[in-house]
Amino acid sequence: MEKGTPPTWANTLIWYTDGSKMDTGTGAGVYTNGYRGSYSLGQYATVFQAETLAINTSVQVMLDRKVAGKNILICSDSQAAKSMDSTKITSGIVLECGNELADKLARKGSERRFIGPEPCIALAPCVVNMALSTYAKKKSAAEWDKLEGLRHSKKFLGATGACFPNKINRLSRRQARYAIAAITGHFGTGSMLLIIDDPTCRACNEDVESMEHLFTL
Repeated sequence: MEKGTPPTWANTLIWYTDGSKMDTGTGAGVYTNGYRGSYSLGQYATVFQAETLAINTSVQVMLDRKVAGKNILICSDSQAAKSMDSTKITSGIVLECGNELADKLARKGSERRFIGPEPCIALAPCVVNMALSTYAKKKSAAEWDKLEGLRHSKKFLGATGACFPNKINRLSRRQARYAIAAITGHFGTGSMLLIIDDPTCRACNEDVESMEHLFTL
């Protein structure tokens, strides 16, 4: 057998399927003797959806061709195949030769721009959740930036200030009290006690004792 040539068996139709996701989009690839398919699925499809569509496409093509009286092998190295009730082929030769061709077709589909309205297939829950999470973070960050004052807190937290409550919730009550006091500047430092005491740092006696100074020691 020549290198790069998929194996063949008597009276057996072998299909190779794969999915790919790149910055340009998502694609699915299908290969068998006499058929090569490369499909663009747009920006929102997941790799799992691409891999599943590739497997379904191979079945649909066989139905359209009215294939009968043959053994059918659908080879995939994807998680989509593992979740389906089918025979699994794990031969290294199968994966190296056949799925390499399917992978090239899938990548070709992901590099090609999808023509038409998107999403072209149903949105996966993980895609929706990610979009909502990204929107919520951007919205929170924008509202945080618009708040007046909070000079000390913004200096320490920056753009992450909107996410600070989530981090505080993971701390114990004692840890949270100290963290909030330090971040807001309401701590018993020399600069806060300026009215009643000397603001000089009690650790180095060189600078004003502020939270910013203490964090740099």
